[in-house]
Amino acid sequence: MRNGLPEWVVPFSVINVDELKLIAQALDLGPRKVLADVACGSGGVGLWLVSQTGASLIGVDFSSTAIANAQELAQTRGLSRRSRFIVADILNTTLPDAVADAVVSIDSLMFCDAQRAMCEIARLLKPGGRVAVVAAEATRDDAPEVLSRNYPALFANAGLEVLTFEVLEDYRERSLRLYHGLNDRARPLRDQMGVGAEYLLAEAASGIERENEPPRVRDVLIIAKLI
Repeated sequence: MRNGLPEWVVPFSVINVDELKLIAQALDLGPRKVLADVACGSGGVGLWLVSQTGASLIGVDFSSTAIANAQELAQTRGLSRRSRFIVADILNTTLPDAVADAVVSIDSLMFCDAQRAMCEIARLLKPGGRVAVVAAEATRDDAPEVLSRNYPALFANAGLEVLTFEVLEDYRERSLRLYHGLNDRARPLRDQMGVGAEYLLAEAASGIERENEPPRVRDVLIIAKLI
């Protein structure tokens, strides 16, 4: 178990079981609802959410290796009939407009143009649909430029109303545990995620190097709805 979850769910994330339960409730998932997991990696978060709620899943990731693993995991968990996965970029998922009742994105916005990603997520949502995001947010001027300094503003610019903005408890300790875990498992991570693993490993190396410095980022959970 990792953060109260089976390791197949979130092998490389700071999120825990209570936060995923909160997300499932906030997104109002259930039978006949469609959840899109953008930058889904190996699919664990999305598959766990639909396994708990009866919803259907569309998973999107730019790594063909990760998508192959997600398809295999769906088969293993008995969820292949309620899930499908495609290889595409978070900034251009190629999915139709208003395809999903809800969208989830975990630990991905810090690796892309977050504003463009939020606009794409908004495009995928049906009217009134909701999105849940967990991401690192900059807290100091010397944080990497790619990190957002103000996620609520990015959401508003994409036509999304923020309902919940929460700094994850013990995010510093959780992040350090994650970084060391990633570093220790570099080889299986590369096998599972392909080239996408290099982003995570680079962030882990940087985080370990700064372990004794004041944190430059914090992990936040944001729930929003399409206006």
